[in-house]
Amino acid sequence: MYNMELNNYLMTIIIEDLTYSIDNLGYSELRNAPKKEKGKIIDMGEEMSIPVLVCGIIGVIIGAIVSVSDYSDVDGFFIKIFSSIIALIVGGLIGGVIGAIVGAIIGYFSYKNEVEKEDERINKKYAQECARYEKDKQADNARIALELKQKKILIQQRKDIINRKKEATKKLNSFYQTMGIDFQYRNLVPIGYMNEFIRLGIADKLGGTDGLYYLIRQELRADQMQHSLEEISYKLDSIINNQHQLYNAVYDMNSKCDNLIQNTLKSIEMSAKTNQYLNTAVSNTAITAYNTERIKQELKFQNFMYWYNN
Repeated sequence: MYNMELNNYLMTIIIEDLTYSIDNLGYSELRNAPKKEKGKIIDMGEEMSIPVLVCGIIGVIIGAIVSVSDYSDVDGFFIKIFSSIIALIVGGLIGGVIGAIVGAIIGYFSYKNEVEKEDERINKKYAQECARYEKDKQADNARIALELKQKKILIQQRKDIINRKKEATKKLNSFYQTMGIDFQYRNLVPIGYMNEFIRLGIADKLGGTDGLYYLIRQELRADQMQHSLEEISYKLDSIINNQHQLYNAVYDMNSKCDNLIQNTLKSIEMSAKTNQYLNTAVSNTAITAYNTERIKQELKFQNFMYWYNN
């Protein structure tokens, strides 16, 4: 009974670990599709201002020189000075306007070139990101397809373990009844302590002040005796004294569960990659091998109980 309680505990945590693995398979890990960035804003006025200013200044200078030179042969000092000043102003204005127009044309083409370069940079970056995204998407889809195959096998494996545990629990309850164990003591923790007391020769009967029931009551609180197998898994250190044999046995079952799960996951991954039939894939796992061995062991226990009862 102690052996069966331990293995029922093992099946309980196997079911929990399988459920965790199932719940984490078949989901996309792909990031969001890339979006084309807006790019930096290129100010047309900023691009045109320098060419307009430079060309305008050059135009003023050239226009002034040309205009003044046209009045260099005028007679009379004051008339020459007055005419030169007028020519300087008029020529500067005309030259400045022409220079500004030339500068605006140069500035516009400079602005257009900067815009085209920025668009080219953005489009190139966007194309590279889209190519990477498509590559990642194909890899992610392939992974999801493989994981969904694994998930299907794991679900069947979990279903088999749940059914196996139900059968084992039913047999265990019949063994408890055959041996006349009180309902309050039909649990891994009290049965583990009973096993230890019997092994050490401390007690060999159930009732009385020197019997197993009494001794267990001295060792355990009522709540410790009633913890479910799931609770034992979560609260091992607070439920069982870490110096007790039962603590080590449960700890070993945890390690055994880890090994069974790891080996089963590797086997199932290989089965999914090779597209094995569902039943074939499940039959080749470490957990199924464990199940087969447990059925043989429980049959021996059943035969013993039949012999004991008759």
